Amino acid sequence: MHSGFGKRKGRTQNPGSHRKEKAQTIDYQKTVFDRRALAANALLYLLLDLLVCHLFFRAPAAGILLLPGVLPFLKERKKSAWRSRKARIRTEFLTGIRFAASSLQAGYSVENAFTDALLQLRRIYPQDSFAVREFGRIKTALGLNRTMESILEDLAARSHLEEIDSFTDAFSTARKSGGDMARIIANTAQLLQQKEETQREVETALAGKQMEYALMSVIPMFILIYVNVTSPGFLDPLYGTVQGAAIMSVALGIYAAAFIWGRRILGIE
Repeated sequence: MHSGFGKRKGRTQNPGSHRKEKAQTIDYQKTVFDRRALAANALLYLLLDLLVCHLFFRAPAAGILLLPGVLPFLKERKKSAWRSRKARIRTEFLTGIRFAASSLQAGYSVENAFTDALLQLRRIYPQDSFAVREFGRIKTALGLNRTMESILEDLAARSHLEEIDSFTDAFSTARKSGGDMARIIANTAQLLQQKEETQREVETALAGKQMEYALMSVIPMFILIYVNVTSPGFLDPLYGTVQGAAIMSVALGIYAAAFIWGRRILGIE
């Protein structure tokens, strides 16, 4: 990832304003649950823990052995939140770049094009959205005499998105070579649009398989519930004995391995 932003010489900045701007920066890949979200996810895991232990062992106390699993569960929940956030950031950034490209083609300077893009973004996105926040930050940083290259490098480093990193490289190269900024940014925006469309096609193609995976993941649980409700006592030999506990432990291990394997297979970027 790019580095060195904010170290360019020959620029004078207000230290207080720079500190304020820096304090408002966000690393978008980091997911920090607040107390409510943390409690909700912990409660969800506890309910799943109790359900699994009841169905496989009929011993809620066995759930204590599975409590350490809450840590990878929370980690996976954070990854899921990041995947959703990343898709939203990608779409909003591409929208902003298209607005900036249109303004450049209309004769605006680069700085004014991004400022005009901010005005248009505010009409379609809420104030706390990625696009409005970051394009507003671009406008503020330009007022502090920072260069567009350093601002975009900062954004690419904090967003952790390949699309923003690629755009930053293209923008910096165009600035250094003195090329047609309007054409280059428009072409880059078109390439990013094609990539996003390809990503959506992949997601659409996988949607059916993901639904099948979700159904197959819950079927074993429903089978156990169905048998316990419709045929009480049928599975009694598997509960309360060492042999039964061993068999159910192996079954649970296979079930967990298949669940994780399925997620990795469908986790195509």
